[in-house]
Amino acid sequence: MLSDDHLNYLTSHAISADLAEAVCETTPEGIGFNFTGPTGRTAQQVRLDNPRDPDAKYIGPAGVASVMPVPPGHDDAVHDLTKTLVMVEGSKGILAAASALVGQRHDYALVGLLGCWGWSHQQRPSEDLLGLPVRGRDVVVVLDADMSDNRAVWEAAQSLQDLLTSVRGARSVKFRSLPGRDKEGTDDILSMSDDPHETFVGLVDSATARLGRRPAATSTNRFFDNRGSLQVQTAMNILFGMYELAQTAEQTIAVYRDGLYRNGESREWQGVVSRALGEQFREAHYRTINFEALTRTKQ
Repeated sequence: MLSDDHLNYLTSHAISADLAEAVCETTPEGIGFNFTGPTGRTAQQVRLDNPRDPDAKYIGPAGVASVMPVPPGHDDAVHDLTKTLVMVEGSKGILAAASALVGQRHDYALVGLLGCWGWSHQQRPSEDLLGLPVRGRDVVVVLDADMSDNRAVWEAAQSLQDLLTSVRGARSVKFRSLPGRDKEGTDDILSMSDDPHETFVGLVDSATARLGRRPAATSTNRFFDNRGSLQVQTAMNILFGMYELAQTAEQTIAVYRDGLYRNGESREWQGVVSRALGEQFREAHYRTINFEALTRTKQ
């Protein structure tokens, strides 16, 4: 069940009350999005009410591929090759897009991406992506960030386009970056529109297969060098300087906060690493950092 505050928050982001209540619930940490992917796999992503880092508000299961959420009402459509498959980035974004299409005539099948690399796991296509029929199909990907100046997003788009066209046989794969600031998602754009359906259709219709020139490699995250490589010892020094960490009997990392060491079900450690790595978070990076942290805290 959703609290009134959480329901009001979601509806203010262009998500219908019916969809919000069908997918989301209030948890001790924030809003839980209970997603189901095209293969039937389920997972919960939580939007934290009180994140330590305002740029890292979401946490999910560690060590597994992100689910690619199929919103209610699109379960059959994602397997219908006559429908244009539209991938929408973001937990709120995919629900806002689905809300915009409710009660409207359309030829779209929606599926979500939890981050621009949300279709992959350990540098391979995820089970959910491989479970989507795309041969001979048109695919449109709606991304939050602008590919023209974000190399990580550009590389994710190129890899996805190559995979879907060259290997999976999609007829076309087009992309649409959202207008506005870098952090605005589909839900933000649709919440500003007086006709969300028309706005969403316009975004999809204006997608292009041209990726443009690959942006220059830059790194504003001190955990990575300018080539995008994780600086493991630097990362360790920063994390151990910012947090009091300890190893549990179960060989997990506990984080000291508010008078308690938090681990396990609290997912505190995963949240710490996710917030630190930001857009460059990869499961391989998490495993490396976790291994190093366990080594440092070994009794």
